[in-house]
Amino acid sequence: MTKIHVSVVKVNREYLEQHFDELVERLYPERKSRVLAFRRREPAYTSIVAGLLLQTLVEEKLGISPQALVLEKNENGKPTVQGHPAFYFNLSHAGDYVVLAHGDVPLGVDIEQIREKDNLRVARRCFTEREYAYVSGQKEVVSQETAGAPGEVAEKLGFEPDDSLCAERFFYLWTMKEAYLKLTGDGISVPLNSFEIDPVQKTVIGTSYRYFMLRMDDYWISVCAEGDCTVEYRLDSCIRF
Repeated sequence: MTKIHVSVVKVNREYLEQHFDELVERLYPERKSRVLAFRRREPAYTSIVAGLLLQTLVEEKLGISPQALVLEKNENGKPTVQGHPAFYFNLSHAGDYVVLAHGDVPLGVDIEQIREKDNLRVARRCFTEREYAYVSGQKEVVSQETAGAPGEVAEKLGFEPDDSLCAERFFYLWTMKEAYLKLTGDGISVPLNSFEIDPVQKTVIGTSYRYFMLRMDDYWISVCAEGDCTVEYRLDSCIRF
């Protein structure tokens, strides 16, 4: 069974600010240029952590030093390590966290912070009808046999899920959508409602892709991969490089 490793790191802004110049100099060339192009420090902090995580992994697994690390895009536009197309990795960030997933199979990862905004309006526009029904809590679609999907307890008790779960269900599905598109490399070129997710079975309907979900604080993390996999998470409250 294939194992996927996922590192979840909290962004230590105070440490990053104190050591900003030093850390930037340690980045691989493309990442360094990207960080220096930011006008604000906040996105630069996240990019530094993502770059350091990736280059540390690449040096450990492939023996490529940060200064020699070059990323290229495959036929679908997905970043790969030059000369190592079968070295599968994916990065994501949101709020206080950066996530790096890697393994021996193509994969995608996404993290999102759960927040209440125009979730239903976005779901109506971007999701399929059944996915929208799940987010909005319509009983005819949300099964009483759910296992692990947000809202299952309320449904089993026989009453309408609380509106506060709308954001929970929305970002549960949203991370799944993003993780699948990051796996394929299709990104925003593919409409989100052009494929459908089963939130109960945690699969992309009509495919062999499945999801591995983690609820952490007020975040959802989704890993998408094909076939039988196990996912090992490493959670760091903060990290210093």
